Amino acid sequence: MILPRGITGFNVPKGHAEADPRSFRADCWRVVAPFHGRVEDRPQVLDVRFTSFMTQMLVLPDREVTALLNKVHAWVGFCRPLVPGGCLLKFVDLDPVGSSFAALGRYRVLSREELERPVTEPMCAELGRGELHQLKYWRKLAERGMIRVGDVVFNFWD
Repeated sequence: MILPRGITGFNVPKGHAEADPRSFRADCWRVVAPFHGRVEDRPQVLDVRFTSFMTQMLVLPDREVTALLNKVHAWVGFCRPLVPGGCLLKFVDLDPVGSSFAALGRYRVLSREELERPVTEPMCAELGRGELHQLKYWRKLAERGMIRVGDVVFNFWD
């Protein structure tokens, strides 16, 4: 996996449009409806001005999950519902809902395994200087000096 320039929310390529929250919400409804699910408005735990992603709460008959969409690249992941004061995203797999997102043809859906993978130097080949500087800083703050792919794609450290 190669992390594309701008995925961190820093050094976004010029002319790159930010993801549309209304389209993401509509796609969430389209994906969960066949599974008797719904999308709920909940107060945001994180201020979206300071994140590299947007969220939607998916309520399915057997669980609730937060859908995450990177604002710059159409990469989607899922985590347990966010809680006030929490700063660690607990990633989950969400099949067959994840497969339904992928079937829309607009999103790259990341598995829990991909999101939990440690970031390596080869993964960073396309990142800009500013992004690499941020990663170096974040590594110093991270537990055991390890940053996960999910921490880079869905970050709120800005």
